[in-house]
Amino acid sequence: MVLDYNAILVAVIGTCLILYVFIFIFKYLVYRMKIKNLEIAMVRFPNYADVRYKIAEVYYNYGDFKSAEKYYRESLEIYPFNSAVKIKLAMLVLEGKNDIDGAFEIFAQIRFAVDCEPRARFVIDRYLKEKKLYDKFQSKYGSRNPATA
Repeated sequence: MVLDYNAILVAVIGTCLILYVFIFIFKYLVYRMKIKNLEIAMVRFPNYADVRYKIAEVYYNYGDFKSAEKYYRESLEIYPFNSAVKIKLAMLVLEGKNDIDGAFEIFAQIRFAVDCEPRARFVIDRYLKEKKLYDKFQSKYGSRNPATA
């Protein structure tokens, strides 16, 4: 019995490609269903900031940063005190637009606010340390409020 390794290789690669296409299509359909369901909720509850936040999260997770930014900002227009949304917006500005100064501005508004939640401070500090930007951020904004730095 002679094995044709090329035929086996073609069959394996072809099967993998077909499965990859099916997985891609499935993920895309799930993505569209999530957006559609959240848009229905947004129509039903137009002044509910969390729905817009959830839509932004879906767009962010799928790499559509422009749409994500739009919905993060809409969420903040409805409820401007949501630090989680502001943190995610700052992350998007840093990662999606590569705008370090813009992200730092948003982070500083939250991080050095008088009523900053300890959890928000922890998340910001950890994120900036992971990105190796913590020292740069502190040197630029930490001196404004040394008591909370």
